[in-house]
Amino acid sequence: MANELSMQLQSLLRYTGVSDQYASGSKVVNQANQYFIKGIQNIGFAIWEAIDVGAEITIGNIGYTVFQNLDATNYVQIGVWTGAAFVPGQRLLPGEISISRWSQSLISLPYAYANTAAVNLFYTIYAD
Repeated sequence: MANELSMQLQSLLRYTGVSDQYASGSKVVNQANQYFIKGIQNIGFAIWEAIDVGAEITIGNIGYTVFQNLDATNYVQIGVWTGAAFVPGQRLLPGEISISRWSQSLISLPYAYANTAAVNLFYTIYAD
């Protein structure tokens, strides 16, 4: 099959006389299988935590990821665990959303780290 996952992106900026907008239209990508996982995970403060990807998502088949910080005050970082340290790759401020393709060349599945206090992190992770 082809074109199983469809996405749209739109951004709009209006700030003190400056404006910009972008709309991608609908983009479709192929999926090799039907696996995905979604949930809301509480990410504790001052410790990196593995995001629960379930049994079907692996470093060899992870594809697109959607993250949203549900906290009203604190930010959360998304990144990888090297075996010795957490390495952040994304920072989501309160309410922010991120959509990206996770690189299968990274050394781990997604981890998260909350700033100042625990946050709830919404996620959807699709297998490639």
